[in-house]
Amino acid sequence: MQSAFKHVALFTKDPDKLLNFYQRHLGFTLLRRSPTSSLYVSDGWIMYALLRYREGSEAKWIGYDHFGFHVSDMQEARKRVVDAYPGVQWDQRPQDGRYAEYRFYDMDGHPVDVSQEGFRTKDDLTPPTVRHVAISVSDPARSAAFYKEVFDLKEIRRAEDEFLLSDGNVNLLFVKHRGEGPCRILHMGLEVRDPQSLAASLEAKKSLSCGAVQIEDPDGNALELASSWNL
Repeated sequence: MQSAFKHVALFTKDPDKLLNFYQRHLGFTLLRRSPTSSLYVSDGWIMYALLRYREGSEAKWIGYDHFGFHVSDMQEARKRVVDAYPGVQWDQRPQDGRYAEYRFYDMDGHPVDVSQEGFRTKDDLTPPTVRHVAISVSDPARSAAFYKEVFDLKEIRRAEDEFLLSDGNVNLLFVKHRGEGPCRILHMGLEVRDPQSLAASLEAKKSLSCGAVQIEDPDGNALELASSWNL
């Protein structure tokens, strides 16, 4: 089964404000506006959903919420998920214009969308493009083993409290969860040609090692900019 990491979603009270930021600074393009004013945008590779936060919806908080994979065989994907995590909650998604046909919840409660039809991006990896997603989990070794088994991700490196996996185009960093609250997506990382120049006009920024820079979008979602990523 072929698979690729292709989707990240967040909840926001102002999708258009975020759209302006991602278009202006990171070159994202608008794919579609839903009847509820949620926005579906892309860097060319990832389908990034800026979902409008509404009371009474499935939204649990403002910020990064879930992620997803494109697979070549949905039956095989479901079998792998169920075999690796018996008792998993696997649900069909409403067919109301959403991009994923199914969703399951992993061992830490992360919602994971799965699509065979695909997320309808151009499959263009020209920078700026998402190359990295960091996710907090209760047991990094267990999560890494699960995602390697189900989606054929390869291991790049491991440390005591984190595992780095990759599908060849995007890497996933599973980090030991600390503190109170649920496990969540921590940040996205983008490949850009000149991180320092791109971040120069932004107020919320922090220099990292090897010329990388951490910035925030208007909702405070963390983004790391680097000229290259370990894939």
